Amino acid sequence: MRDCDDRLILCSVWHFDDYDRFTRYLRLGEKRESPRDPEVIGKMLEDEFQTIIATGFGKWNDSSVCDHWRRFSKEEFKSMARSLPNPKCDN
Repeated sequence: MRDCDDRLILCSVWHFDDYDRFTRYLRLGEKRESPRDPEVIGKMLEDEFQTIIATGFGKWNDSSVCDHWRRFSKEEFKSMARSLPNPKCDN
């Protein structure tokens, strides 16, 4: 988010939904300030991406049971999600 004319605040929220367990796993990234510099922001986003890939679910911040999913079949629930490519890391 934009903090002022020359600075941004970056904070990520990642989630993974496990229909079979009716559970949403969350990971909240640390809030970090950044100058409005594309190279600095790109590096911060890459660092956050590498962190989320390396962090197992047992180390995520939170999980919650979402019983409202039970009103959909697994196929219906999956069809509601956006289709994104699988992440690839250089490391």
